[in-house]
Amino acid sequence: MRIRKIKEKDIAGAVQLMRRMGAKIDEEAFAARLHDFQYKRNHTVVVVWYRARIIALMHVGIAPSLMADRRATVFTMFIDPDCSQPGLRENLLAYAEDWSHQHGCESVVHREGVKKAQ
Repeated sequence: MRIRKIKEKDIAGAVQLMRRMGAKIDEEAFAARLHDFQYKRNHTVVVVWYRARIIALMHVGIAPSLMADRRATVFTMFIDPDCSQPGLRENLLAYAEDWSHQHGCESVVHREGVKKAQ
């Protein structure tokens, strides 16, 4: 299990996970949004592969804040509810924290929480 930046070949699996979790998005729309983020240094989208499928996806970006000069925000985090990898959520949040510090942020905020299937 490894957290890494999303690649074009991951789009179908990422969309499949997101739709399974209730997101209303198709591959074309997701690819267009991802394309926009790839050219912005202040955003990253990462995935976690495990046993030949994507089990998690996270989008982190730097957002304006009245409270801090630079603050990163976890905008989106999807974790497969059938995934039994202990510590996955914590590892993703640690990745977001490391990324935010590398980009000069004072803090990182997790805006949405972890979305679980119902």
